[in-house]
Amino acid sequence: MTELTESELVGLLYDAALGRTTWSKVVEALGQLLDCSSVYIGDPQHVSSDIAAAYRIPARFLELYRTEFYKHDPWAMGAARLGVYNKAQRGSDLVDDLVFERSIFYNDFLRDQNDAYHLAGALVGRPHGRSLIVGCHRPKALEAFSDEALAQLDRLLPHISRAADLHQSLLIAHDTLDQMPLGAIQLNHEARLLHANEAARHILKSEDGLEIANSHIRAASRNDDQALQRLIAGAIEISNGYAARDGGGFIRISRKSGKIPYSVLVSPVGLDRIVLSSSSPAALLFVSDPTAEGVVRPNDLRELFDLSPAEAQLVVGLTEGKSLRDIADLNGVSISTVRTLLQRAAAKTETNSQRDLLRLVLGSPRKWTGRG
Repeated sequence: MTELTESELVGLLYDAALGRTTWSKVVEALGQLLDCSSVYIGDPQHVSSDIAAAYRIPARFLELYRTEFYKHDPWAMGAARLGVYNKAQRGSDLVDDLVFERSIFYNDFLRDQNDAYHLAGALVGRPHGRSLIVGCHRPKALEAFSDEALAQLDRLLPHISRAADLHQSLLIAHDTLDQMPLGAIQLNHEARLLHANEAARHILKSEDGLEIANSHIRAASRNDDQALQRLIAGAIEISNGYAARDGGGFIRISRKSGKIPYSVLVSPVGLDRIVLSSSSPAALLFVSDPTAEGVVRPNDLRELFDLSPAEAQLVVGLTEGKSLRDIADLNGVSISTVRTLLQRAAAKTETNSQRDLLRLVLGSPRKWTGRG
C-alpha cells in the first residue's frame, strides 16, 4: 500500500465509514504514517463490533488479548482511571514504565508476542459506555513516539470518532430507512446539488428553513446558513484530500414556520480518490424533520417502555440522527450523563446496542402520531 499523507488518511477514514474501503486499510495507513510496528483499532469487549481492524497483529494474538489479557491492559486501565478520552497519550503518560515492565500484560503477553513497548493511543468514547481503543505500537528497541506523532494522532481522533458515528448511523439507516423521515442530499465539490431523495425534495420544496438557491443548499436563517456552509466546506475539503479538523458535523436548522428545527448531519464522502468531476459527490447531507409523519414522540416512548422524560428525549434525539456528543452539547450535560441515560433506556427496552434500540423503537407497532 502506498504511504498516504495525513489528509489522505482522513479521507480514507470516511471511505471506510461509508463502506467504500476496509478498516484494515485504515490501520495499515495509520501504521505507515506514524511509523508503527503494529496498530489496533477496535472494541475488545464486543467482538461483533462493526469497527475492528489490526495491522501486523496476528489473529491468534488478538484473540488472546480479547479473551485473556484485555482485563490486564495497564494502558487501557490507566486511561479509564484518569478519565482520558478522545486525546492521544503515550503509554508512559498512562502508567509508569517500571510498573508496566513488571506487569503481567507486558511479561506474559506483549514481550512474547510482538514486543510492543511504546504506545501512542487513545480511548474514543462510544455509545453504551463502550470505548474504541486506538493503539499504535513500537518495540522497546526503538524510540518512543515523538510530540509530533502524538499531535498527528490527536488531529486524527476527531475524524476517527466522527467516522465511527457515521458508520453506525448508516448501519442503522440501512435497517430502518423506510421508517425514517430522512432526507439524503449529495453535493459536488463546488457544493452544488447533485441529487436529493424524495424526502429531501419534499423538505426543500416546502422552503421552511432549507431551500435551493442557484443549485446550492441554503438555510433561511443567516446564522444557520453560515454554520451550514462551514460544515459543507469542511466536508468537501476532506473529500478533496485536505485535512480539516471540523469537516462535517451536526447542526439544527431553524424553520420559518416555528416548527421544531431540522436535524442535519453533514459528512464527507471520503477520498475515493480525489474528487475532481462536477458529477462526483463530495459531501452528503442527511436531513431529519422531527415533525414529519412517522416520527417518534417522547410521550409515546414513555408509555410504551416506561422511560423517564430524559431517557425518552435521548432516544428521540438518536432517531433524529444525533450522536451522543450532539445530545450532550445541545442539553448542556456531560457525555457521561448521556451514556448513563442510554444504558438505562437500553435496560428498559431489553436491547444490547444503540442499533438494536433504534431498530426496536422505529419498528414499534405503535403508529407514531402528532402527540408530543
